[in-house]
Amino acid sequence: MEYALTADHHRVHAFDAEKGQEYYCPVCGNQVIPRQGEVNSWHFAHVTSCMDDWKYDMSEWHRGWQSRFPENVREIVVEHRGECHRADILMGGYVIEFQHSPISAGEFERRNKFYTRAGYKVIWVFDETYAFGNEYISSSLDDENKFVWKWPNRMLASVVPQRSTDIAVVLQLTEDHDDDGCEWLVKVEWAIVDDDGYADYRRFFIDDGFAPDLFTEDGLQNILLSKRKRFDAFLRDNQPYAPKCSQIKGNPRDWYICPKTHDWHNNQCRECQNNLINEFRTGTDYRQGGLFFYCAYPRIIHEADKYGEVHLPSIRF
Repeated sequence: MEYALTADHHRVHAFDAEKGQEYYCPVCGNQVIPRQGEVNSWHFAHVTSCMDDWKYDMSEWHRGWQSRFPENVREIVVEHRGECHRADILMGGYVIEFQHSPISAGEFERRNKFYTRAGYKVIWVFDETYAFGNEYISSSLDDENKFVWKWPNRMLASVVPQRSTDIAVVLQLTEDHDDDGCEWLVKVEWAIVDDDGYADYRRFFIDDGFAPDLFTEDGLQNILLSKRKRFDAFLRDNQPYAPKCSQIKGNPRDWYICPKTHDWHNNQCRECQNNLINEFRTGTDYRQGGLFFYCAYPRIIHEADKYGEVHLPSIRF
């Protein structure tokens, strides 16, 4: 615990604690003392036991992530129906929990139920750099969105990512090299579901084009959205546009005609500055697959690089 309360209820960080002063736990109110040694990171420790029986991860990885956030959102006490616990990060209606050490399936489910019943959405960030570095987690050679996990954490089974709207699972797979972004994070979008309704993370999918943003409420909201809903929101935010598609029999003629050249587009939309995004649809029993474009002509959406090439974002469903 890095924060405690003074007798007049002011929050104090362990680095600012003074010897001889009295400090109290913000959850149970019992007295705590500052530990300011040379081996472990400075923190507060209880003189007696605490009513909060959750095990809190205080690894250096955990502290490093927490330190990126403003102090007023760190270690915030959440109370619901007489039960109190300390959230790693509480920002608006979202709780972020960072987890490096092992956690039991029971406690994982307890935390999720507590926060969601209190009205919050939960985003879990797990440190899986060791698993990825040792190829226990590996990406597929034929699909950069598909991953294989040899020995996934079984406690994750209670969260089915493609069905959950209140809980998200985010994995850190590589070491952090950028203090301002979250490019090294991936959100699990889909996992196998067994006959009992539990998720099996031995095969899971991500959205390679999506970089989770943990530092804004809009970013947290996007993490909780499904890949499809994020894409729909992207289209809403970038209106007006006209849908185009590859030459699939039965579609209206204007789906094939370019408004700029008045000719058949012949897939040239792939590299057009007026195209919002390329969408690759997989055919199913209910819909025709193919390549779709979203033409925003005459708006120029993407500027060409110094070589005159236009790089468009793409998404696959």
